[in-house]
Amino acid sequence: VNTRLHYLRYLIRSLEQAQDIDKILLVFSHDFFDEIINRVVNSIKFCKFIQIFYPHSIQAYPNVFPGHDLKDCPRNSTIDEGIRMGCISALYSDRNENYRNPQLCQIKHHWWWKANRVFNLASLQSYKGLVLFLEEDNYVLKDFIHVLKLMEEIAKYPCRYCKFLAMANNWDTETFYKISMQTSKVAITDAFSNYGIAFNRSVWREIVQCKYSFCFYDDYNWDFSFRNVVLTCMKESHFLILDAGRVFHLGT
Repeated sequence: VNTRLHYLRYLIRSLEQAQDIDKILLVFSHDFFDEIINRVVNSIKFCKFIQIFYPHSIQAYPNVFPGHDLKDCPRNSTIDEGIRMGCISALYSDRNENYRNPQLCQIKHHWWWKANRVFNLASLQSYKGLVLFLEEDNYVLKDFIHVLKLMEEIAKYPCRYCKFLAMANNWDTETFYKISMQTSKVAITDAFSNYGIAFNRSVWREIVQCKYSFCFYDDYNWDFSFRNVVLTCMKESHFLILDAGRVFHLGT
């Protein structure tokens, strides 16, 4: 969760209508503390939930890293300008020769912290099942939990290399909707999807072993960095992806 409360309300409404939602634990991970958002979350009655708060947020550290340090190079300055100014990041631009944008970088930092925090929660230490990752601008269909359980069974037997489950394909919205209404297929693929990714604790341990492939990949997007983990460090891993998606992206 970031600050887009209007999307979050739709996600919560869709979760409330889902079958078997009362049997799950819902974790809200925030990178911004807001009383109104907290009240909306705390009004949930349909399942157990907890809230966690990213401790290294820009909100908490606006003028030092990970916020914008006054000694940082301006994002759009050139490397030569950065060297002349003597700013502390002068020699550390990205591959496109842009300097760090704290708001964008926080997305990736928050995702990595969130995954670590969830799998290390004391109350989940004995839990070996799936963790499904959603974003505040997602919308789930009523049977998404049932379908996820079916996918989990497929991953156990017919596809033992399917370490990642994805509840939708990365098609554009119109194509995505048409395909979803016409088919119930799943695809075993090397292609990456960032919609409704689910995996278990043993897979997370493998991801942690590949942390350098995530953290040092030169992109602020968590999903591009995650894809780099799969392509370069977990090469025998496959995605089991739903063609008939159960997670929709509303944020476009």
